[in-house]
Amino acid sequence: MIAFSEIFNENYQYYLKNIDYKVITIGHIDKNIVISIKDTISHKILSSNEFILEVNRNVNFHPDQLYNLSITFEAVLSIKNIDKINNINWDDEFRKNPVFAKIIQGLLSRISMQIAQITSSYGQNPLVTPPSLIE
Repeated sequence: MIAFSEIFNENYQYYLKNIDYKVITIGHIDKNIVISIKDTISHKILSSNEFILEVNRNVNFHPDQLYNLSITFEAVLSIKNIDKINNINWDDEFRKNPVFAKIIQGLLSRISMQIAQITSSYGQNPLVTPPSLIE
């Protein structure tokens, strides 16, 4: 596990990157639908010494009905030591490093809140998803 403070500055910022919400209009609602919720984490390193951590949550149903929803938030971290950033297993870091866990938790909390707000906008009970990683 990396020493976060040796590679990154302490300051980072969150922002909403994308929301994609599509209502699916069909003749009837199947009573045997299964909800599918999946999170993905990705990253990219910019030449400006910025590390972008992206978390996306997709919500859809099988069979395909009601709606499809995808929300992506990003965190921008400032790299202070670019030389130490190579050969790191980022998947492990994202899941095991407590600093990354805190950042990802912050992103997922915002995503969960957005999902609840969007899904309650048509007068139904909100879909409340956990503010933790779903794989």
